[in-house]
Amino acid sequence: MVSRSKNYENFEQTTSSTSSDDEDSKGSEDNERLVNKVNVYCDSDDDSDSSVNDFSITSEHEGEKLAAAALCVGVGSFSDPRHVQGLAHFLEHMIFMGSKKYPRENEYESFISKCGGFDNAVTDLEETTFYFEIDEAHLDGALDRFASLFTEPLMLRDSVCRERDAVESEFQTNKNRFTPAREQLIASLGNDDHPISLFSWGNLKTLKNNISDDELYKELHKFQRQHYSAHRMHFAVQARMSLDELESLTVKHFSSIPSNQLPANNLSALFNEKNAFRDEFYRKLLIVKPVSDVCQLDITSLALDVQTGANFGFEKNSLYTLFGVSITMTDRGLENVEQILKAVYSFVRLLKREGPVEWIYKELQELEATSFRYRKEKEASDNVEELVVNMRYYPSEHIITGSELYFKYDPNEIWTVINNLNKPQFNLMISSTKPYRNVTYNRTEAWFGTEYVELEELYPAEVAGLNYELYSAEKGFVLKIDGYNEKLPIIADEISASMGRFAEIFKESIFDVIKDKLEKIYYNEVMKPNKLNR
Repeated sequence: MVSRSKNYENFEQTTSSTSSDDEDSKGSEDNERLVNKVNVYCDSDDDSDSSVNDFSITSEHEGEKLAAAALCVGVGSFSDPRHVQGLAHFLEHMIFMGSKKYPRENEYESFISKCGGFDNAVTDLEETTFYFEIDEAHLDGALDRFASLFTEPLMLRDSVCRERDAVESEFQTNKNRFTPAREQLIASLGNDDHPISLFSWGNLKTLKNNISDDELYKELHKFQRQHYSAHRMHFAVQARMSLDELESLTVKHFSSIPSNQLPANNLSALFNEKNAFRDEFYRKLLIVKPVSDVCQLDITSLALDVQTGANFGFEKNSLYTLFGVSITMTDRGLENVEQILKAVYSFVRLLKREGPVEWIYKELQELEATSFRYRKEKEASDNVEELVVNMRYYPSEHIITGSELYFKYDPNEIWTVINNLNKPQFNLMISSTKPYRNVTYNRTEAWFGTEYVELEELYPAEVAGLNYELYSAEKGFVLKIDGYNEKLPIIADEISASMGRFAEIFKESIFDVIKDKLEKIYYNEVMKPNKLNR
């Protein structure tokens, strides 16, 4: 199989495509754009072109591989109106409720299922992706029904209530999952006007209780008309057909999708990682009561001024990138969180002392290249789903490899990450079914109902290279601080500010923690033989 590109009269222009010596070339690929501005990627698995050169890769799915297609719209939950949170996700559901050409509800999904295929869709923060997989003999009919959903969707008023219930059901199913609940808890620490603080799932509260059916119907169609435009869509198709055949099907079905040429919301002009979170994100230690059996420590910081590739949901997008370290703990680890933190930040300080090391980068580069070259061929649906998102973020020559390989050693970028990690700005979250230090959970996250408590403990400063001590003396309090010189004012300001807010922040839960700690100290001290002998 080889990669090649060719000009098509029905396309507006031809862009550069993957070169014939790409490591991952398993078929012929073409990256083009329709006259209505839909960006198109065709991936041919046709064996008839294998004579072009001697390069070939054997697939484990030989004789079984299905055809697949995916369409990605460049809008997601970050664009939800504040008064209709979850609207992008709700629209993803409503798109399936028939089209002018095929008005029966779920006609598209029914056709896919009857032909032995499957379909799915996912709403992310900045894109919404629809995809399906089907036997190649039925690809034409599937593409016809698929494209009609974006050309003239119905989204009738009668369907609103049923699909609203489906969104609620999906939310309730995921409500008991640890990762979504944890992400929403972090989002609750976002600034109120920043998209991170939105509730992207949507449920009956946001789609029914807080809005009338008439207004929801109007907002739904308004959102679709504004954002579901051809020029903001990327389409990928893969089958054991020639590029000419795939091009013909694409032009036939997708050239009629309307394009309004309206610009996408320029969220990055207003929002970024520096205004994403409130101060509490950096100051609070969150003790979380998870719904599942978990004992985990999460250290989360922001990767400031770091250029990234394709988006990766909540953790990595155009507005911010979260750098997280997750550590699964035993009961003994839960009792020694401070020691774990010291170990983690000892390594972080080691990174700063040693700096970027090129031979490590090259070794990782070679490992990833080898792994990529000999990886198992992906299922067709997984492949097009990934490709169609990559099309939004990588030049055409790197659509396949952009998210997989290491391309350039950049010590300046590495230094940026290392310096960010060494800043005393991070969030700590302990999630454990066994209460940490016998805390009492006194807060509940609004959407998932996650129980948690906030503590303002400053021991993380120690593991970040700062040491402090506050104790009573004959004439008052003594505050001693040592560590990196440039960091000392930070910890001094933090402690001073906390002392000024003592009456406000001191709660019974904090008193209980201090009491428990002192009881252990006194007990250990009294039990020493030299004390008992007095």
